Amino acid sequence: MNVTGNPSLHPDGSLVFVGDEEGGLLALDSMSGNVIWAVAAYGAIRGTPVVSFDGRTVLAASADGVLYCLSTLDGTYLPPSLPPSLPSCFPPLVSPSLLPSLPPSLPPSLPPSLP
Repeated sequence: MNVTGNPSLHPDGSLVFVGDEEGGLLALDSMSGNVIWAVAAYGAIRGTPVVSFDGRTVLAASADGVLYCLSTLDGTYLPPSLPPSLPSCFPPLVSPSLLPSLPPSLPPSLPPSLP
């Protein structure tokens, strides 16, 4: 694991979230350092993951142009949500085809972006 960016702490202090250069987003037990869950992205996660104020969601942007929106409990992808529930997210939020410097297609395991 080659951790990049800064770690983020869950609001209750129980978990630490880190990204790595190999494209992993990991939730670690803040006391033991044991991996609770890990999710593979299709690109490096170089920035700092962001945890929602209520502690239910972690967001991480990867070099593949996808903003991953995951449950802090188990790392599952979260479905889109509509206001007033925040944050509203859907992996991916931005289709790489809209950004010329990124790959033109999405990984097959991710749902298509919203119109």
